[in-house]
Amino acid sequence: MLRFDHLVIAVRDLENAVTEFRDVLGFDAQMGGRHEAFGTRNAIVRFGLDYLELISVEDERLALQSSRGALVRFLAEHEIGLCAYAIATEDLSSLASLALQLGIDATGPFAMNRQRPDGSRLSWRLLVPGGDQYFQMWPFFIQWDQPDSERLKMERAGEHPNGSVGVSGIEIGVNDLRTADAWYQSIGVESVTGFQCLFIEDPMEGPRAVTLRVQDLRATRHWYRSRSLRLEPAPGMPNRLCLMDGPLPGAFYFTAL
Repeated sequence: MLRFDHLVIAVRDLENAVTEFRDVLGFDAQMGGRHEAFGTRNAIVRFGLDYLELISVEDERLALQSSRGALVRFLAEHEIGLCAYAIATEDLSSLASLALQLGIDATGPFAMNRQRPDGSRLSWRLLVPGGDQYFQMWPFFIQWDQPDSERLKMERAGEHPNGSVGVSGIEIGVNDLRTADAWYQSIGVESVTGFQCLFIEDPMEGPRAVTLRVQDLRATRHWYRSRSLRLEPAPGMPNRLCLMDGPLPGAFYFTAL
């Protein structure tokens, strides 16, 4: 079974991004730790098993050596941007076999880990279609080594002042809508429960926006208005509001449970 795991947001200055996500955007962002062999570190905005990951480059040499070149190049020119997302599975080996049968070029499964600020360590394996997980039309796939219950004890769900409780969908830029739809159907991503992918024809591939579920849409709108930030209805979707201000204008949508 597949489920949405996390959205990755590249940031040049991690400490500044954490402050902005807390004080401007209303997310309970917490430092996550270091990917020591990959030259990156992160912060986590956790809802439950699903979360947002803020990732920055700490060691460019290591990042370039470990296939993080696209991330390094992006952050050389941009302060922040959505860059990837992960789908979780409980059987990464079978998914790798399916990708091979479908003729999908993929790297992995390979092991990764993260040392948290308290010294504890999380570990997982990845399968990366195309060999690069950043700025692609497809997700990368993850299988955690620790049980879900154990990970949620290590990193508890945050209390988000903007009312967010989870991710319900992502808008993805794709070069070819028909090719993207066929790819997603073949690998099974379109069947992920409670998660929707919306394709937007765009020569710049990769995530463009995320839709978050909130407990009370009016309360979320009030929270942002009290900080002079605009939430506007999405065209043709009155039950979905788009945040037009902040460090990522137009990238965050909110919808009621």
